[in-house]
Amino acid sequence: MTNHVARLYVAAASVFVLFLAWAVIATHPWPTKSVTASANDPRIVALNARTAAIRSETVAVRQLLAQRRTQPAQTRLTAAQTAPAALPPVRVVTLPPLTITRTS
Repeated sequence: MTNHVARLYVAAASVFVLFLAWAVIATHPWPTKSVTASANDPRIVALNARTAAIRSETVAVRQLLAQRRTQPAQTRLTAAQTAPAALPPVRVVTLPPLTITRTS
């Protein structure tokens, strides 16, 4: 090929085909075994079970909050007064700073 314009068109077309093939392969238009086998994957089953447990806990917490909102303030105060004593405070220890300055 001595025609430079034809070479340019061939190069442009080959780059276009390269990127088109890359895009088609990247989208995975064919079904894979992992997609069909994911229903039996124990990790997916455990994740679905955990999701269901969190949703049920969320419903229980929302019901408890709704119950507390409708409860009179006096009842809540007496419940707070009968609560167990608080834990002892945390002991904070202060140590002298550790500074080592050596010169070679």
